[in-house]
This record gives sequence, structure tokens and C-alpha cells, in this order.
Amino acid sequence: MSVILRKLGNVEREIDGSTFIIRILDAEEEAKIQDELFQVNEDNKIKVSMSSTSLALAMKALIGWKGVMDADGNEVEFHKSKIKVLPNSVLTKIGEIAKGEQLPAEEEKN
Repeated sequence: MSVILRKLGNVEREIDGSTFIIRILDAEEEAKIQDELFQVNEDNKIKVSMSSTSLALAMKALIGWKGVMDADGNEVEFHKSKIKVLPNSVLTKIGEIAKGEQLPAEEEKN
């Protein structure tokens, strides 16, 4: 089997009934995020918060959404500052997509 390069660009992906427009990050962008979040404790063990990683990836990669609602059922306009109030489960999925994981070929858009 050969190595397959990740295809950079934007994808639209439905997550929990809303559509998210996500930019696929390259390896350098992903590495910078991970480097900022990894911590080494006194026992030389690496510690990283998966929630912080997912949020950081979403903040870097999420460029839009459709159908995101507030608690009163009103549609929320996309703004980077509102990413931090998305549920952790959604942030995790966005992070996986931003890293090029779980991308069926038919959903890729440039």
C-alpha cells in the first residue's frame, strides 16, 4: 500500500443536523497546534487535553456553518468567537475532519 497525501481544501460536513465548512489543515499547522498543547510533567510523561486539542483545531479550521441554533431555536450566524460554545462532541468531529480523517472522497470540495 502506498502513502496517500491528505487533500487540502475545504469540505462541507453535516454533524448532528448542522452543516460545517471545515478547512483541512496541513501537517505543519496541525503540529503547531499540538506543540502548543502538549505538556511534559516532572516524570517526563506527556500530557495533553483532548478537549483543548479539539477546540484549537476547530478554531483554526472551522470557516463557516449553517443550521447551528441557540437554546431558543434561533439560527446563529457564524463567528469565530462562537466556536467555543459548540458541544465537545461536535468539536471532536470537526478536529478529526480538519486533520483529514473520516473524509469520504465524495464530500471533498476545493
